[in-house]
Formats: sequence, C-alpha cells, structure tokens
Amino acid sequence: MPVPPTTGPNEVVIPTPGPLVNGVGPRAESDAAMAAASPVTQCDVKVNQAIAIRSWKAADRVTIMATGNDCASGSIRVTLETNEGRALYTLQAPARDFGIPATASPDQIRDRLTTLLPTNAVKSSAYPAWVEGSESPTRSEFTRETYEAIRQADAPVVCLKLPTSAQRCVAQDPKSGQLRVFARG
Repeated sequence: MPVPPTTGPNEVVIPTPGPLVNGVGPRAESDAAMAAASPVTQCDVKVNQAIAIRSWKAADRVTIMATGNDCASGSIRVTLETNEGRALYTLQAPARDFGIPATASPDQIRDRLTTLLPTNAVKSSAYPAWVEGSESPTRSEFTRETYEAIRQADAPVVCLKLPTSAQRCVAQDPKSGQLRVFARG
C-alpha cells in the first residue's frame, strides 16, 4: 500500500537523462559510453514503477516505454495506468528528446528510462492555495474549485519530467475521475 511522502512538490526533482533546453548537460561518461556502442536495430524497452495515482490506498503504476525500428527515430511514451493496465494519462516524445542515442543498447535505454520513473507521489495539500480572483499558482488545467477540492482531499499528485519540457504534475479530478495537469514547472 502506498504511503504519502513527507516531501513537498518543490522537493520532487526527477533526474533528467539528456541535454536540457536551458543548456544544463547530462552525465558525460554515460553519454560517451552509449555513443561508443554499436547501432541498435530495435528500440523496444519498457520499465514501470508502482505508485499511488488515484488513491493512497492502492498502487497503480507509471510505465515508460521506448518503441521504434531504431532509437534515432523511435519514441518514448510515459503512461500513468491502473494496475490492470488501463491508460489514465499519457505523454509521448521522440527518443532523441530524452538524449537516447541511436547506438544505445537495450540495457542503456532501460537505465536511462529508469531514471525518469517517479518513486513516489506528492501530497496535494503541499501545493499553494489558489486565491479567488487570481490566476492559478501552478498553471493547473483544473478550475479553481476543483484544484482546491483536490488540495483539501490531500490526494496523490504524480510528477512527470520530459527533459525538453516543464515538469507536469498530474492529479485525478474527484468528480470525473480524469487525470489532468495539477501543476507545471
């Protein structure tokens, strides 16, 4: 059973495996080792992690999958899903956006994807209140009323990081059951 974390949303930083838009670079030795390998003809690797998504009482999972004929033209899909495998929320980007070279071996790809898996959810109550009449403090996709209902419920928020875009923290709408962006940044 998942346990609510003691860390707040500003303390959740998922390591980025490749070059970032702001110019901060990755681990040089890791990239050099991947570049020295021979080309891979298939880019099919999957990793997953059990995590609270819809409730603190039961674990669902985050799955990250690399697919494609080769890693140069392949893509990475990040999916929040139920224990039964039903997709709840999906992000997808080209493998190159994750800093995965075409020559990466399946083990190197697996290692890279594993660094992107969030290890725990964040308590929604740790996020700032949304003052009536102001803009969302987190650039949420929810209405103010739904955002505040999620905060009051102390629901799980799962943060996902694509190396080439802002972190997206996702929570479940208590009325519709849909997962949407609760916070960006």
